[in-house]
Amino acid sequence: MRQIGKGETVCLVCLSDNPDHQEVIYSLYRKMKDAGFNVHTIGIEKPKTPHACFDENNHYVKCPCRPGISAATFDIAGLRRVIDEVKALNPDFLYFESVHTWNIPIAFTLRNQAIILEVIHDVDPHDGSRAVEVANWCCARSAHYVVIRNGKDRDLCASKYGLDHSHVITLDSWRAFPPFDPPTKSGEALFFGRLRKYKGLSALLSIAQKAPEVTFNVMGQSDQESLETIQALCRLPNVRVTEGFIESRQMDEAFHNADCVVVPYESASQSGIIMDAYRYSRPVVAYNVGAISEQVENGKTGFLVTSGDEDGFVGSIRGIVHSEPDSLAAWSHRAYKFGLKKYSAQEAVSRFVAMLSQLN
Repeated sequence: MRQIGKGETVCLVCLSDNPDHQEVIYSLYRKMKDAGFNVHTIGIEKPKTPHACFDENNHYVKCPCRPGISAATFDIAGLRRVIDEVKALNPDFLYFESVHTWNIPIAFTLRNQAIILEVIHDVDPHDGSRAVEVANWCCARSAHYVVIRNGKDRDLCASKYGLDHSHVITLDSWRAFPPFDPPTKSGEALFFGRLRKYKGLSALLSIAQKAPEVTFNVMGQSDQESLETIQALCRLPNVRVTEGFIESRQMDEAFHNADCVVVPYESASQSGIIMDAYRYSRPVVAYNVGAISEQVENGKTGFLVTSGDEDGFVGSIRGIVHSEPDSLAAWSHRAYKFGLKKYSAQEAVSRFVAMLSQLN
């Protein structure tokens, strides 16, 4: 096993406008730099995450903000500038946090200079998008190694994208963790993130109807397919809906005010919202789908409910929301401690460096 020296250059790249993906590279950057590693970032102009860093090792570029095909994708001069910026860093390791069309030419240009890692978040796209599958395949094939966020999808990733199993790596994601936040005993359950069909909006509607004494705070950006269900949620007296992009201040307030976070997903490779729940010290109630069982310790950091069991889901919410203050505080402490160990940026540094040490 090679030992990664602090003189070797690690370049963390995120060309996505997704604030969660941006937070991943900047939170890791900060902790790796504090530990003395030679680390740089490449990110988009005007990042959305409040965790973005602005020192001599943080490089911001103009690029298409979406990973798909658009007119900006064919800005060859702009792409050339980004490639030159990355090459000038002379990286030993080039880590792409999210799939993006520009990752492919960057990776092929630097294949003989750096060890290249590409993160694929959704091995099997939730909406069955062929375009996403093609983008995943191209990015995977242009990298030396593919990183995924759960162990259950390792075989699927290798077979789906034609990869050797030894080139598919499992690594938990991470977040910047603030101090522990005591619960407020608000009687609220929070549904946060993109408002999509596969996120279980229809189930959420039924669950909210069955628990009229619980306030459901629903926040995120919708799509056309979800509008009818969102309108039905808005008509319920115990549901509050905030539709659109959620600013970091609103997010902080929403998680602080919640007693628990609900994840009634129909499918999931893994959930960033569960990581967010833990960093805000909040337990989770989730359907046991995909790899969510790797993220929730049933009865300790929340509840795992059999998919489709709405009565069980409602009972689990009540088990947390209606608990005594001391019991609710215990739920919050367990969620925070579990998340701090498994998903915090400070704990991720050693795992990330250990991963790089095994590559050749």
